[in-house]
Amino acid sequence: MRSDPLAGFFTADAAAILGAQDRLAAADEPRARVVHPGPVPFLPGMRTARAGLWSEPFFGPIEARDPAAWGVIELPVAVVHPGLVPAIAAALGLREVEVRAVAAMTAWLDAEGRVRTPPGHPGVDSGLDTWLHAWPPDPPDRELRRLEAACDPGYADRLVEVYAALGIDAEVVERDDESWQDEAYANTGPAALAAALAARVGPEAAARLLVGRVPVPPVVERPLERRPGGVLVAGARSGSLAELLRAAVRLGRLIELHAPPIIEHHDTLVVQRALQAVLAAWDASEAPAPTCDRELPAAARGPNEAPVWPVPETHAQRRRRAGWRSWPPTGRCWRHRRRASRST
Repeated sequence: MRSDPLAGFFTADAAAILGAQDRLAAADEPRARVVHPGPVPFLPGMRTARAGLWSEPFFGPIEARDPAAWGVIELPVAVVHPGLVPAIAAALGLREVEVRAVAAMTAWLDAEGRVRTPPGHPGVDSGLDTWLHAWPPDPPDRELRRLEAACDPGYADRLVEVYAALGIDAEVVERDDESWQDEAYANTGPAALAAALAARVGPEAAARLLVGRVPVPPVVERPLERRPGGVLVAGARSGSLAELLRAAVRLGRLIELHAPPIIEHHDTLVVQRALQAVLAAWDASEAPAPTCDRELPAAARGPNEAPVWPVPETHAQRRRRAGWRSWPPTGRCWRHRRRASRST
């Protein structure tokens, strides 16, 4: 894989990433366009989707995958490759943390190309990740929730304390008339960076610094993983590519339907995080921070080491009716047979 120029996309080297970008844009380098994940061929003998991640026409037969067969995912909007953040910052005269804040929609670019944050915000260096559509934030503070549910007058004082711990100026937030929102929503995200880059370095150079196509490596570079019973599942690499495809398809559909800006912005961030997860699977970037935390329910014991029920080893065995799957028996329903035996 490393001998192919497209492999540079899955690194943190800006020169290698730009080389892969140029290769993807070359007219003499057609690539199979992967349009949907397709079902995982979790058992030998299963068919694969023609334009999916495990397509045999694209990547070779299952028995002999082509190690040089690459595909491509086309994104509905251009997003930011973490490895190109320094180059984008240099082109725009910004700091890297400012570029990341605009890409994450926690800040926006004004008419002069300066990075702006909402009133009361502690600034992009604070690491506060509340996006613009959710400002001012609703901190996950248990005491704050209790006071709010009880309609306690101490809620306001507690909110000021929590905001102060986050570096937020509560007085400025209270005086905010939200007049900044129209400008902010129209000039944030990867699209705002693309427009600023086009004005500064030209459309072609701007397109080169943002990601509109993602190469899909050969299947041998993202193999399936075997689970107890012989079932195959998508590994971290193929699984992250599948999530990116789902997010890209959804965003493209929302754009076609002219979804409200807040929905389009949200799904753009989903695509951005999905790309980061793909790169993290190849150790080219840090994994994206989880958007929510869930606690697993308390369990008496963990999962079984081996499946309790017999797991089919081939697709043909999976299609064979056995056990409870064979009910009701062929012919008349078993309830009818039972009634007939009673009548006699």
